[in-house]
Amino acid sequence: MSEGAALAIYCNVLRLMGLVVVAALLVACKPASTQVEQATDRAASWAVTVKAVTEQWAQSRVSMRFTRTTLNAAIQNLYRDAESIRSIDPGAASRITRLKNAINPVMDAVALNEPDRARDAAAPLPLIMKPEPVEANARPGPTEGGPDNNAPSAR
Repeated sequence: MSEGAALAIYCNVLRLMGLVVVAALLVACKPASTQVEQATDRAASWAVTVKAVTEQWAQSRVSMRFTRTTLNAAIQNLYRDAESIRSIDPGAASRITRLKNAINPVMDAVALNEPDRARDAAAPLPLIMKPEPVEANARPGPTEGGPDNNAPSAR
């Protein structure tokens, strides 16, 4: 092989490696809010999936093996998502962990072949990931004891 051909191959390899590095950086550098939103969306999806599969198992429409496999996948993915955002948003990570832990009674019921108990344990799972409502008195405004720009002066 000539020196020119070797140099051309070397340059192409370097270009390819550069593209791989750039692609990896683009994936890893998602804004923190996007990472949290995607993790919580996936968790909400897992909650609904676990509930649906458990209901289907209770009606003998899916196998116990499929149900166990789905529950195990949910637990593993929820753990991974919670850990990936824990330093960014500990509150969201905590909700995902709470969901993961709430699947344990479902797993126990499946292991004991108790479909009704599993279905009942899975029913509230989607509620764990519902957004928490903002209270009316939680909106930004004047601090307690501080001046209110719209109120007349009391002095």
